[in-house]
Amino acid sequence: MRIAMITETWRPGIDGVVTRLEHTVRELITRGHQVAVWAPSTDPSLAVRQHRTAGVVFPFVDRHRRWGVPDPGLAAAVRAWAPDVVHLVNPVMQGSAALLGLAGRVPVVSSLHTDLTAYATRYHLGFTRPALRAINRATYRRADVRLATSGFGAALLDRIGAGPVELWPAAVDPRFGQARAARGAAPAGDPSVLRLLAVGRLAPEKDWDALVPLLRTGRLDGRALCLDVVGDGPERRRLEQAFAGTRTHFRGVLRGDDLVAAYRDADVLLTASTTETVGLTLLEAVAAGLPVVAVDGPQVRATMAGHPRLGLVAADRRRHDRAWVDALRVALGRAALPDGAPPTWAEATGVLLDHYATAAEAFGRRTLGAEWRPPAQPLTRVPG
Repeated sequence: MRIAMITETWRPGIDGVVTRLEHTVRELITRGHQVAVWAPSTDPSLAVRQHRTAGVVFPFVDRHRRWGVPDPGLAAAVRAWAPDVVHLVNPVMQGSAALLGLAGRVPVVSSLHTDLTAYATRYHLGFTRPALRAINRATYRRADVRLATSGFGAALLDRIGAGPVELWPAAVDPRFGQARAARGAAPAGDPSVLRLLAVGRLAPEKDWDALVPLLRTGRLDGRALCLDVVGDGPERRRLEQAFAGTRTHFRGVLRGDDLVAAYRDADVLLTASTTETVGLTLLEAVAAGLPVVAVDGPQVRATMAGHPRLGLVAADRRRHDRAWVDALRVALGRAALPDGAPPTWAEATGVLLDHYATAAEAFGRRTLGAEWRPPAQPLTRVPG
């Protein structure tokens, strides 16, 4: 199967969308499918066909990141590659504009990954929210298949009247399960230290400052509080200053075994973000057997449903150290997480391929009518 992905978020960017796409592209290629990615930025270290699209830098958001803008030649370039399906990943300006030249000509899948209206508020762009909703509504309605990456995302699409929505489940690297086994087998670390972990993009929408009061308390029940921050982004320098004087270590971007080791060595995961639609770090913590302390919200409750070692901080108290201390005691005081793990990326990609096949069938029936015939082999089958 030839799969064209148009994404406005790609490497060398760092966020949950990029993480999902990296794993998905790798799985698709492993299964024998041909994948091409069109994005405002590219990374030559990745073994996938990549095409750079039009983009601009918004310094007040991130001076190191290119954001997609309408590209007049994009739709024609994608059609020329003759894909079996086009996947618009979190379409905003670029993806929505490209759809005008793609809808009705090729099967289109569109997937929602972020609550853009919440992000707009964080960047003092609240006045753009009505326009963002209108763009989203028009874009998702014209797709052959609409995907949400979580139940929370499905509710967002339902709220804007996007049409029927299917789920593309979140997943984790199976190595996080190995981290869980290693945590259970290894002797406990220094009992005088509580090792905290926070993972994510260092950007305003993640509300990192909410963790500062907790770290400034220094100790919890006699244990020194030490925080490892994994990630990078436009706020790194300012946050290093905000956390100065605390036992906080900014470790930069970690991937693969290094990221798994960070979870293995921690005692609890912290997250202050209220703008997630999935929260992949929450799933990684569950898979690694880590307790989680998070700011309360519907997306956190949905992702963490059924996992008892969860401490919740009320959103209106997230800048109070006592709220975090109380939530830590709750999470650490509960019984171990139940057996079982989130889906793997291989499993989630299998679901995605089924959605691609559905889009191709819907497109074929709509354009060819009674003349449409299913392919001789299922589109989800691995060639050979």
